[in-house]
Amino acid sequence: MRDYLLLFIIVGISMFYIMLIQSRRFRWRAMAHRLGAKYFSMGPLKTGRITGMIGDRKYFVATAVSNSGVIIPFAYEGIPLGLPTKFFTSFPDWRYALTEGENRQRCFVTHVTFKGALIQLPEAYRDRVVETFQELRRFYPPEEHRIGDGYLWLRSNGVEFKCSGMFFDSERIKAITVLLYATAELMEKHPIMEIPEQSAPRGRLAPLDH
Repeated sequence: MRDYLLLFIIVGISMFYIMLIQSRRFRWRAMAHRLGAKYFSMGPLKTGRITGMIGDRKYFVATAVSNSGVIIPFAYEGIPLGLPTKFFTSFPDWRYALTEGENRQRCFVTHVTFKGALIQLPEAYRDRVVETFQELRRFYPPEEHRIGDGYLWLRSNGVEFKCSGMFFDSERIKAITVLLYATAELMEKHPIMEIPEQSAPRGRLAPLDH
């Protein structure tokens, strides 16, 4: 009896998961249609991917586990830079300006160096970041919450907006792609370049909940 009950629970959970994924796939196809973009299936048990164009640049919308992201690829030559939306709402809020670097932490009787750790942006870069992103503040008016909470990330392969949860709002994706397009245009011409004396920057680890 217990074996049958366990089998029934497993089958029920599996059916619920399959129905959930199929519902997401259906909604993403509809969202792609509203965006004038294309939907690509990544297999029957995955949500899939949306590919579209804004201006002369291609964008992608995809999911990973419980996160969603929109990315515009381009060759970015500057430092990695992460700016959560909270950076702009009280511009500039340096608690929410991140980069990647080395962080040395004591571990038992020795020290360990973490490479590629998220750290707060060194002060040497702040004037340049303010100067550059002042122009992008217009995408974060306090009375408009279309973009929502998330991270604007600049890395060597392009610019990405990541957030928790699933995208189901095509108007939100439109607003995000406009922001990413403006960022890509700006950063391709004027990247935030590494300052030689700041090579392999070291700093405090960024709080994980940011």
